[in-house]
Amino acid sequence: MTRTTERVRRYLRYPMDVATRKDLNTKLEKSVAWHLTKNNSEDFGMKNRMRVAKLYNYLRNGRSQRVRRAAYRHHFDALIADNGSLRTTPIRIQDGWAVDSSRTLPHLEAFVRDAHTVIQERGGQKGRGTLFIQNRMTDADLERFPSFIDFATSSDVLAAASSYLGMVPILSDINLFESSAALDPDAKGFNSSQLFHLDDSDIPFARAIVHVSDVTREHGPFCFLPVSASQAAQKALGYRQRGRSYRVTDEEMWIVVDKRALVEAAHPSGTVLWVDPCQCFHYVSRDATKPRYVAMVDFCSPSRTDFRQILSPRRFTRFMRAGDSRLRRMVLDDNFVDAPNGRNEHH
Repeated sequence: MTRTTERVRRYLRYPMDVATRKDLNTKLEKSVAWHLTKNNSEDFGMKNRMRVAKLYNYLRNGRSQRVRRAAYRHHFDALIADNGSLRTTPIRIQDGWAVDSSRTLPHLEAFVRDAHTVIQERGGQKGRGTLFIQNRMTDADLERFPSFIDFATSSDVLAAASSYLGMVPILSDINLFESSAALDPDAKGFNSSQLFHLDDSDIPFARAIVHVSDVTREHGPFCFLPVSASQAAQKALGYRQRGRSYRVTDEEMWIVVDKRALVEAAHPSGTVLWVDPCQCFHYVSRDATKPRYVAMVDFCSPSRTDFRQILSPRRFTRFMRAGDSRLRRMVLDDNFVDAPNGRNEHH
């Protein structure tokens, strides 16, 4: 019997009040999640860890997931009508991606304008972590600029995300990134997210990448392989299996995939790229001689395939307002459930 197993057994036998046990439960969950996630799951296998996370999150949030799937199948038209009429025919995400170049999405103009304000305040500052790419958005910015949340909860955006996910999604994240070689002048060669990889948040996963400024090849654009090509690469490389590195070099990738499959997301300001980063191999910010500014708005299911809500939870319920539509409340509250008696329950 391992020391960890013995500690868990002693913990389960030890008498304690409800509050103390709840606190220890949280600590135990975080400890297990951290150990499963460290080293990008190479020891345990990313695929195995994602399965564990999916099961764990479904046990916790399965009711919410079932309600969201049923709401999309049977009541989505009514939810959209209550949230605000569609401006255009919703974009269809196919093979893991789509481009909306209409620049007509609700709140998009204000979103881009407010993002530029944030960039003017903090752009160019060196930060922590991966130096060549920095998140410039804070929770205070979401409070200060309603356009960010309003865009994410608009009917046109949610129609695209819901169609791809097959349910009313939860808002997982909103970030504003600056990437540039100037942020990490001492870097040698490509590293981190400059190498091919798949994210592990959920499958499927919908990300709207808003081009806040024009992006050309000089800006180090987001580059990706569609789902069909990525699935072939994943199988050939044994990706997400035990012992397999999280990052994939170009040399490895181009042995199993035709280079012509690569999509380079170089678009004008106001363009919205929809992509599934958990099923599309991708990299970003290579040879970025000019700074690139994009915002990312992420949507997923309540039973995601990572431990984000344990290790670094981000909640958006504080942005709910009196009189909000049911659809907006569902998206901002990952625990939103329509009770059988018609009442809204928030756990």
